[in-house]
Amino acid sequence: LQFLYFIGSQIFFLCLSGKRTTMSEGSLISLASATSAASGGLLSCLMLYPLEMLKALMSMGDGKTVQQALEEVGGVQGLYKGVQYKCSQVVVAKFIYFYTYTTMQNRHKNLYSRAFTTSENLLAGYLGDIAVVPVALPIECVVTATQKAAKQKNGDKITLRDTLQKIHATKGVVGFYSGLRWQLVVSMLSAIQQTIFDQIRSVIIKGRTALSPREALLLGALARLIALTFVYPFMKLKTVVQAAEQSDNSASLLTTIQRNPLALYNGFAPEAVRGVLSSALLYLVKEQLHEVVMRAFQQVKR
Repeated sequence: LQFLYFIGSQIFFLCLSGKRTTMSEGSLISLASATSAASGGLLSCLMLYPLEMLKALMSMGDGKTVQQALEEVGGVQGLYKGVQYKCSQVVVAKFIYFYTYTTMQNRHKNLYSRAFTTSENLLAGYLGDIAVVPVALPIECVVTATQKAAKQKNGDKITLRDTLQKIHATKGVVGFYSGLRWQLVVSMLSAIQQTIFDQIRSVIIKGRTALSPREALLLGALARLIALTFVYPFMKLKTVVQAAEQSDNSASLLTTIQRNPLALYNGFAPEAVRGVLSSALLYLVKEQLHEVVMRAFQQVKR
């Protein structure tokens, strides 16, 4: 509700005419960046959710094959269970992240008249992702519980109410923030990815306002692949913790890691494919849509 209120207030200010509006140019840029990123995130989520489901199912098991994962959820149709919750999480997360990140970027540029250094870029990206956690992590826990239930029910209908009751009955309120400790590390994924993208983008853009579709696609994919290689083991741990029946199974996880450290990369292949394609689509849409959204907001403002 707070997120919807924030969006509504921003649109309300945009709808005020000329002198009455209080929105600055920097706020417009942040809002346009967040809106275009959320749009790209929604498109990529709708297209790639089955791969997300496969990754989660393979992460919950011990080296399951794609065929085994499909059998557990009742076929290809079962890979779309929970897609509405995941897409909601993606839209909210991308909007908050890019609004926060772009706002910090604009204020830094106004104060120091220069772009982020690499370390500043990493810090801003990390803080932007941390700002997402209070809203997005509970939704992600619901998504993970839905995916686990799909595996157990083998095709039966799963309602949101059942999922919420199951999480609360099993873990209590803290169950909606399962994996929080790992999320604080996983947040580095967005920081590394955004830093790589921005640093390379600043070199190749050469005075243009946006990358070409091909440049945005390839650069988004490259940034995600590099970041994912470093952060995936922590993503694996977070998924397992969220799916666990107990609120904390760190001891058993540690034992598993000590026996087979490479188990931390189970499910890496489908996540790499999904993540790379998702980031490529997101940055492709964001780069092409940002200027369109910006012009539309400016027209409304006038």
